[in-house]
Amino acid sequence: MPTKINCWFDTVRHTQYTKEILFSSIVGLMLQVVCKIRPSVHSAYSHSEIQASVVAVYDQLKGLKTTTSQGLVRQIATEAEALIKTMKGENPALLPGYRVKFLDGNCPALLR
Repeated sequence: MPTKINCWFDTVRHTQYTKEILFSSIVGLMLQVVCKIRPSVHSAYSHSEIQASVVAVYDQLKGLKTTTSQGLVRQIATEAEALIKTMKGENPALLPGYRVKFLDGNCPALLR
């Protein structure tokens, strides 16, 4: 999986680089924080095998473009959708012919 993520990153990055830290390593650190395995990036870093300094890790995170994160989520969702279809795990359409979205009130800008 790390090789696949790094290859994907190489196709979408613009000015970002992986001089000391692979993109997959940054993804791995962030997954530990998001999934509450570790309480912080620093904690995840201290339990990792990344050879670069913690300052380099934070610099890499600081330079990460929002479009890169969005693209990664889109790529993973596309692959997950294909897997779900292959396994015939799709739910029946709520309104055939329409894309249904759920609004839960957590984004007031959408309510305008």
